[in-house]
Amino acid sequence: MQVTTMRINLKYMLKVTGCCILALAIQGCEMKGSKEVVWDVMDTPVLMRSEQPFLLANNEELAMLWTEEVADATVALVMSSYKKGQWEDRNELTRGEDWFVNWADFPALSKSGKNMITHYLKKSDTATFSYDIRFLHSSSNGDLWSQPVKMHSDTMKAEHGFVSFSPVGEDSFRAVWLDGRNMEGGHHAMQLRSAEIGADGKIVTEELVDERTCDCCQTSLVQTNQGTLVAYRDRTDDEIRDIYVSLLRDGKWSEPKAVFNDGWKINGCPVNGPKLSAFGRSVGLAWFTGANDQPRVKVAFSDDGGLNFGDPVRVDEGKPLGRVDLFMLDENTALLSWMELNGQDAELRLALIDKFSGKLTSMAVSELSSARSTGFPQLEVAGGEVFLAWNEETTKGKRIKMVKTVLEHIYP
Repeated sequence: MQVTTMRINLKYMLKVTGCCILALAIQGCEMKGSKEVVWDVMDTPVLMRSEQPFLLANNEELAMLWTEEVADATVALVMSSYKKGQWEDRNELTRGEDWFVNWADFPALSKSGKNMITHYLKKSDTATFSYDIRFLHSSSNGDLWSQPVKMHSDTMKAEHGFVSFSPVGEDSFRAVWLDGRNMEGGHHAMQLRSAEIGADGKIVTEELVDERTCDCCQTSLVQTNQGTLVAYRDRTDDEIRDIYVSLLRDGKWSEPKAVFNDGWKINGCPVNGPKLSAFGRSVGLAWFTGANDQPRVKVAFSDDGGLNFGDPVRVDEGKPLGRVDLFMLDENTALLSWMELNGQDAELRLALIDKFSGKLTSMAVSELSSARSTGFPQLEVAGGEVFLAWNEETTKGKRIKMVKTVLEHIYP
């Protein structure tokens, strides 16, 4: 495999000093020492006119899902796995001519044992934001896939998207999505809905989680020791759009509640959703807020499986665009990625976060465009390596860019 090397100098904290108390951590701890991290720009199985990467770590193996324009108006959903330094052959799952391909609403992927699930968005009407969720199920480690099935029970010609999946037990899945069936008839309220998909790939239940949410921010879903936890951007009657969570236990979703009252009042959707990650009883939650005209990226942690979250810590460098991703390395430590303005463009940044002392390390990974076409960079850790992927515009068109480094370079 051909690999191009990109070297980045950064300030690296070798140890947390006594001065790095939480109050300082909120502003960013002082870095001590210097270390050179090598980021390898990877050759991947993606072709030109590819976008919307989604990364999924499974122990030592990494799976990447993406969309690819294979002909005029024809889009394919493609997957490949990376293990022991090698990519497997490309696996085209399905293709179609009437898909809704959007910079912010990308396909997702989840795995439970030999079972896998994914989805794409299919136009249901000529209106721009009329589309349905179609999911595919595999019981053969992704070798063979079912025919697409509509996720939701309604027949409204409305927006349905921003899907998150999480495994339940050994062979089933839980899905959540934003549902526009209530947008007609003067209600004008997007809902958060949920479904359970059984081992046979059939929908078992469908429930309403929240009857009024922000219109187009990503959702996030994880399994904790308490149940299934969802995070999303809520919308109150007076247009406060903060991050809320709800927990599914014993077949019932809890009353949604704010993780932290940022008080972000905004009369339109910021298209900037939260990200959850869990490790045992610990849960990390990262998000972007623009409250009080002060853009910030924050992270908060729970020690009880998502029942309660501590006070958030600010992580950004002062000019964040958001588009966060998060990965819990252990019960106390997380990696967080986000986009930050840098002059006329942006940079992709990565931070190592300790839930007790805040930000330990912050580094620039790569320059990238601040435009919507960059999409939402994806972060995963597998096989002792850290992977990041995003959309990149080239002189030949759009293509996915992916980089990796050894985890020990960041978290020795």
